[in-house]
Amino acid sequence: PIECSFEEFTTDTQMNQILRAAHSLLLRRSDVSPSVHSLLRHQMQALQDVKHVHFGPTRVPNPSFSRLSEHWRSPIGLARLIIEGAGVNHREEALSAPAFTINMNQLFERFITAVVKDVSRGTEFGVLAQEARPFTQAVGLRPDLLLTRSGSDVAVADIKYKETDAGDFKHPDLYQVFAYCSALKLPRGLLIYGGRRELEMQRVVSSGIEIEMIGVDLDGTPSQILSSARAAARALLEVKSRVVG
Repeated sequence: PIECSFEEFTTDTQMNQILRAAHSLLLRRSDVSPSVHSLLRHQMQALQDVKHVHFGPTRVPNPSFSRLSEHWRSPIGLARLIIEGAGVNHREEALSAPAFTINMNQLFERFITAVVKDVSRGTEFGVLAQEARPFTQAVGLRPDLLLTRSGSDVAVADIKYKETDAGDFKHPDLYQVFAYCSALKLPRGLLIYGGRRELEMQRVVSSGIEIEMIGVDLDGTPSQILSSARAAARALLEVKSRVVG
């Protein structure tokens, strides 16, 4: 006997299970066009050896990607969105009516993150989404966006689809960004809101920290919305350039 090592390849991977679950959901919908339905059935044949797993809308895995699987990031992201949005079902006697729902806070955050990464592409700066950072010995932080340079954090941004209203606790969004800036030792932070809002700045008294706010107008055409989002991304890059400069 000799010692050896090997890798066993199988189609029954977590990524393929997510893809199969999304295909199954779409095949059960009555509003899918015949051409798309035919394409889905054809693709399901390639997934016939993959175990069917029922993922709850709030329990869809978020697999990690390597250099070899990076090209699956977009299909897996779309499949996760389909599964997460198919979690509401209304049943009355024999009638089943599936509803497609979208978490707009999450969708807006993903959209802005993608735009910021696109705008910053080709620069010397990196973009990290939901990256963990320490806050206290027992509590951590996960800012929506962190811009880095040579391994150091240089700017932070928080993304809100709507301005947070916490009743008697006023302006929690400002407090959140202030906590980010204070913990990360950054002099400026940016709040990006969904909605029309001109760029404005508020300075935190006695700390010198400046918090800027800007909106992304979502009422226009897709190209206009993208243009507004890119303007917000450039505002973050300007914050970044002032920090490092």
